[in-house]
Amino acid sequence: MGKRDLTDRQIEATIFDKLARKGMWGNVYRPAESMDKWITNRITRNGRRVEGIMRDLEKRGFLLFKKSDKVVSLNPKRKEEIFRIIEEELY
Repeated sequence: MGKRDLTDRQIEATIFDKLARKGMWGNVYRPAESMDKWITNRITRNGRRVEGIMRDLEKRGFLLFKKSDKVVSLNPKRKEEIFRIIEEELY
């Protein structure tokens, strides 16, 4: 699969989908660097875009960062909204 040109909203949904499929909710974390690298390998015009989107999702309460921002998980309090965004943007 080659690189795709995604909107910011589709990138958000992709981040949510990847973390949700891996079961990364609440106190179960995934290295933030691996998420950033995984997504930037699949989209065009990435640069610092994915990192900025992840920071915005943290500010909006969707992502939780721990250990000096080295690991990330989904906020279980926003679970329904996260699944709605995944459904609207990816499926």
